[in-house]
Amino acid sequence: MNGFLSKVEQTDTYPIPAILFDGGTINVTLERHEEAIAWCRHVMGVTVVRQENWTPGPDAVEGKMTHMGWGLWIESGRAADGTPAPAAGREPVDTTVHWYWRVRSLRQKLDELQRIGVETSAVYTDPEGREAADFRFMDSGTWLTAIEDATLENDSFADADVTRIRVKNLQHAIAWYKQYLGMQEEPGRSNDACCVMTLGINYSTDGRSVWLLEEDPDWSDHGPLDGLFRTRSFIADREAFFNYYQFLKDSGNLVSEMGGYVERGRVFFHVYDPDGNRFDVSHC
Repeated sequence: MNGFLSKVEQTDTYPIPAILFDGGTINVTLERHEEAIAWCRHVMGVTVVRQENWTPGPDAVEGKMTHMGWGLWIESGRAADGTPAPAAGREPVDTTVHWYWRVRSLRQKLDELQRIGVETSAVYTDPEGREAADFRFMDSGTWLTAIEDATLENDSFADADVTRIRVKNLQHAIAWYKQYLGMQEEPGRSNDACCVMTLGINYSTDGRSVWLLEEDPDWSDHGPLDGLFRTRSFIADREAFFNYYQFLKDSGNLVSEMGGYVERGRVFFHVYDPDGNRFDVSHC
């Protein structure tokens, strides 16, 4: 993946369709689906908003999707041969993509998490100067990030609509996210180490989701990373969705095969940024 951006064919300006942030999906095995729901309830204080027995694509014979609120989905599926579908590496590889969650008191929440056996990082300062700490989802390689918001009325977690992504070369990443995802750079919120970019939000009528690109001076190439946590983004117009998919392929980007139900129903794919970070896009 090193230098992948230079291999991308530069095309004429393409009208990127409205891509809207739609939360995040954590992929688990079907056998651990209910355990993941219980973990979210117990650890994060969120509740089931919607639950479906739903296969994620034609390769799955059984599946579940559960919405825990704040755009958080738990997804699982099983193929006919008994393997997980969609397939995903399940070794505890630390992700380069972090989804931010707000808590009323950061240190109090960390103490609470540690008491109930959740692995956490030490408190650190994020690229925008906020105190933050990471906590591991169950025993997976998925790390979520907690930041403080003293205005919250209770001790439950609340989505912050912020995603932090580590990249090798910040300027190359900024150019890619603008050209291929249509993100906008926030004026006055960037420096030599990070850049704040935004997308619209599917489940909100106002505001925009924040994407914090962070240059990692200790970067080591990892190739395409298919972690169990995937950001969700949505394109409302079906024709625009398929045209956008073809544009990404024609431009030389590393794009997955189309998944889901191409003729009718939910359909999805993912594309990798120049550093192998995964970005999922769907339509239903």
